[in-house]
Amino acid sequence: MFLCKQTEHAEHVIKNGFSSKYIAYELRLIALYYRDKGVLPKERKEKIYEICQKHIEGFNRVHYYKEINRVITYSSNKRNKLIDIDSVPITLAELDYIGNLDIDYLCRKILFGYIVQVKLNKAKWMIKKDEDPNNEYFLYDTLLGKLMGYLGIDRSEFRKYGYQKTTDVNYYLNDNGIIEDLIGKIKLLYMYDIPEDNSIAFEVKVFEAMGLYYDLYCGIKNVKECKECSVPIKVKSNRTKYCGECSKDVKNKQNKKYYHLGK
Repeated sequence: MFLCKQTEHAEHVIKNGFSSKYIAYELRLIALYYRDKGVLPKERKEKIYEICQKHIEGFNRVHYYKEINRVITYSSNKRNKLIDIDSVPITLAELDYIGNLDIDYLCRKILFGYIVQVKLNKAKWMIKKDEDPNNEYFLYDTLLGKLMGYLGIDRSEFRKYGYQKTTDVNYYLNDNGIIEDLIGKIKLLYMYDIPEDNSIAFEVKVFEAMGLYYDLYCGIKNVKECKECSVPIKVKSNRTKYCGECSKDVKNKQNKKYYHLGK
């Protein structure tokens, strides 16, 4: 929901409470958020205590003071920054190259996911280091397990295409010279062969749903754009018009309209 959108994540926690079990991570986001708003360390600490008091059941300052002190120290380091990436552009050349490879759809979708992840990594590097990254294309070999959720791939789909484990896909791509399987990493050989192209096919804006962007582009059945925000969604019937968030907003607007009409 908040992948590479840490300002939005921090605002959500401040308003609604912690959204994951990784409280220390979310506390760091809040501290950076307040720092960027010009809140000084002492006041920053008090604001964090207030949020913890409000949203952590049985919160005790004594138990959390060390962690909160670490968070304040972390946020005082100017090298630590919130990561906010609005979108990742995907070019026609990238899509054409993947589409012309003699491999199954599952592998094409995974290669697409690798492209998105590489671009995210490079964008993160530019934010953190304030400099252009190099033009190498490496990813950790364990990344695919995490990407599966973002690509909308489950274990049954792996078996449908004849793979038993996520590593089987990387072995297959390695054997076909598309990637190079190294110790702990994979090198995306195909990325070096894609010609430079400024023709943008679409932009991935919701990174947790990156697989649906590829499905939509490829014309996969039961995938269409949200009528309100244009984010791709998986639908069970033609009656579905909106993504989850927009559906709530539309219903709220309709309820307000009916309320005022009935007054």
